[in-house]
Amino acid sequence: MSDSSNNQGEPASTQPAQDIVTKLRNLLGQDAVLLPINRGVKYPNIPGWQHMTVAHMEQPEYIASLSQGIIGVLLGEASGRRCAIDIDDDDAV
Repeated sequence: MSDSSNNQGEPASTQPAQDIVTKLRNLLGQDAVLLPINRGVKYPNIPGWQHMTVAHMEQPEYIASLSQGIIGVLLGEASGRRCAIDIDDDDAV
C-alpha cells in the first residue's frame, strides 16, 4: 500500500507541482503570479486570469492546476511590473 501524502502532510500528487512553483518563484521572485495555460493555446485557462494575485499562489488547488499544462507568468503591475520579450531565434540570445 502506498502512502498518498508527503512528509509535509500535502497530497503526494501536489508535490511535483509545488516543487516546480517553488523553483519558478525562486527564479522570478515571490511576487510572480503564475498562470495555468493549456497546451496548444496562448492564454490562461481560467476566467478572470487578469485579476489573479500572489494570494492565489498559496492555494493548493491552484498550485495543482499549474501542473496540468504550461505555466505562464502574469505581467504588469500585479506581478511586480514584469514584462516579456519574445525572441524567436535562439541565435539572437
